[in-house]
Amino acid sequence: MQRFLLAALASLFCFGQALADQPVQEPIPADVVSTHPEVQVESVDYESLRVRRIDVVDAEGIIRMTLAGDLPNPVIDGVEWRRSTPVGGLVLRDDHGNERGGFGFASKFGAVVFALDHNNGEAAGFNTLPDGSANMMLISRPAQARNASLGDHLVPGPTTTPIQMSVTPEGAPVLMLNDAEDRPRMRLKVSEEGYGVIEFLDAEGNIVDQLAPERDQHDRAH
Repeated sequence: MQRFLLAALASLFCFGQALADQPVQEPIPADVVSTHPEVQVESVDYESLRVRRIDVVDAEGIIRMTLAGDLPNPVIDGVEWRRSTPVGGLVLRDDHGNERGGFGFASKFGAVVFALDHNNGEAAGFNTLPDGSANMMLISRPAQARNASLGDHLVPGPTTTPIQMSVTPEGAPVLMLNDAEDRPRMRLKVSEEGYGVIEFLDAEGNIVDQLAPERDQHDRAH
């Protein structure tokens, strides 16, 4: 009898352990649309498409994305403005058809560009240039000015670039902080000798002070 009880207890323990190892069945979250989304097609309609422009529209017929060899002019608050330079690439639009960002190649400058936009101007920009530099800019939002002759629509306005981060053609990193007049006032960089340096600049761009503890320590030791 004792041997039988021990065997039964062992079986119950193993059964309980097996239950504990099983995943807990939880209800499917309400936001789940499908557990088998379509991520692959069995065949393609065309092997190749050669077009100048493709517009992707939403259910209301609003153009939400444009892919083109020569992108159309930007639309800002329902008004079409002349693009500053020809760009081939892709544009993202909001639910009113206004341009809110994109990426492409600007042939005039030989630059690859990526941008995210405010409602009436650029907000963040990234580019690589032919000289080998790479740059990132965070841009202030233009004033929300409206033009009565344009039906009181928003218009683009002056901007500043408070923060600019770059890798120079020589491969040196530089972080620049600019004032409200877009003048560099603080620069964080790595010197040619490999020391971290913080430079403080006046309104004319002259260095008025700098911090470089490791460099100073090295100079004192030698």
